[in-house]
Order: sequence, then structure tokens, then C-alpha cells
Amino acid sequence: MSESESLPRVLIVDDEENILNMFQRSLRKDFEVITTAKPSEAIEIMKKQKVDGIIIDFELPEISGSELIKTIRRNMSYDYVPILVLTAHETHMAVTSSFQSGADGFLAKPATVAEVRVKMLELMHSQKFSRSLKQRLSREKYSNKGNSASESSEEIPSVKTEPHPPDQD
Repeated sequence: MSESESLPRVLIVDDEENILNMFQRSLRKDFEVITTAKPSEAIEIMKKQKVDGIIIDFELPEISGSELIKTIRRNMSYDYVPILVLTAHETHMAVTSSFQSGADGFLAKPATVAEVRVKMLELMHSQKFSRSLKQRLSREKYSNKGNSASESSEEIPSVKTEPHPPDQD
């Protein structure tokens, strides 16, 4: 197995070639990096190969970053993949639109490579934990289906409380 096969795969979508080249060089120690300047190519890449994280510029040619995120989130096999929005437009509208579309994180340009690396690793860790928790809760839900009705609907006993006496000075 090569080193890149064991690294998480990150797709970066940005219309600035210099940004794509910088991330390609700088993030390759931590991620297998795939880059594209076109949202339509990003969708095609995702149809052909699994990605573990996505970094999207808010303003893209063809469609907006928000529209690309919505398209990605509609695909059930990518509903869990962390998406980080990276943009030069740190406006309330950009932040709100990104999160409403389904982004998991937001960084304003200029962001350092270290900030992007840490944020993406943090999002991946958080998503992994969330998926693990959902799986565990789902297993517990199904394992409790065999319990009798009295066990699954058992009430918590009430506790009698006494009023506190007034504070005395």
C-alpha cells in the first residue's frame, strides 16, 4: 500500500489555480489531495472515487459554492463528508449561506495552510465520532427491540423533595 492510499482523500474546489497548487503541495503530508477549478468536475470526481473531506471556495464559476454544497449533500453517500468553505468574502451572508447549505466549517481567506489543515482534520475527527455515535445508538435501538414492553418503557421513579427552610441569618 502506498503512502497516499492510507491518507484521507480531500477534494479541493477553487477557481484560483495558485490556491489549488499551494494546497496540493502543502497538504500532501496529511492528505491525498485532489484539486479542480470546476464544480462540474468535482461532481464527476466524487462519482468515481471516495473523498473523505471537501474544501470549497464560496465563489466559483458555473455555480456558487453554496449550490455545490447542496448538490453534494443531496447524495446520501456524501451526507457525512465534512465540507469546509474557504472564501475571501467573510460576510454574514456568505457564512450563513454556507452553513445553511450544509457546510461544516468556514474559514476566511487569507487563511494559512496550517489553519486549513487543522480545521479539516478537526472536522474529519468530529464527523467520524458522530458517525460512530449514530452507529452505536442504532445498534442499541435494535438490541432493545427484543426487550419486553415493561423494560423498554420503564419509568424513572419520582423523588420526594422537601421545601428548603428559609435561610437564617
